[in-house]
Amino acid sequence: MTKHHQKLKILHVISFLSGTVGDGVEDAFTILVNGVGYLVHMPKNIKENISPGQEINLHIHTQVREDQISLFGFLDLETLFLFKKLLSVSGIGPKIAVEIVSFPAEKIIHAIESEDSEFLSSIPGIGKKTAGRVILELKNKLPSSGLSLAVKSKEKDDYEAIDALLNLGFPKNRILEVLGSEDIKTKSTEEKVKFFLQNT
Repeated sequence: MTKHHQKLKILHVISFLSGTVGDGVEDAFTILVNGVGYLVHMPKNIKENISPGQEINLHIHTQVREDQISLFGFLDLETLFLFKKLLSVSGIGPKIAVEIVSFPAEKIIHAIESEDSEFLSSIPGIGKKTAGRVILELKNKLPSSGLSLAVKSKEKDDYEAIDALLNLGFPKNRILEVLGSEDIKTKSTEEKVKFFLQNT
């Protein structure tokens, strides 16, 4: 493995940054962590409420391409989860996905579940056709805003377990019902998935 590939592998595992806000550049801010500056793209609702010198904790999505590595930062796992699901929709890139998650995650999820294409198409960069694809590809694949175990707990293992089971084709309501057990709150993603399979 070349040094270049080793560097890419190391950067690819960045999932969280805790540091000081530096200078802003267009749609991103530099986050200073132990003397190293990471340029992090963020939703508008974050950028509008931070300033240089402020301490910040960000959950990170690393976008790796042949000629570019980009970091996208979010204040909570719920928004990061939604951002990643939006990236799975054909025609949705990181710039548009960031624009979408500038709105509260629960509002976006509700719009998708209720097929509110009018609201989605009002978001900059999203036309009616793109809004339709988002609804078509993500409807019934996201936790409900009102019942979501993930929204309530904001734990990474909850998100990953729910996402894995949705991808396996299990009904969302059944997943939330089984994973809502107090007995498995502290279990890992793998243990939660196994628990669900054993109790379904």
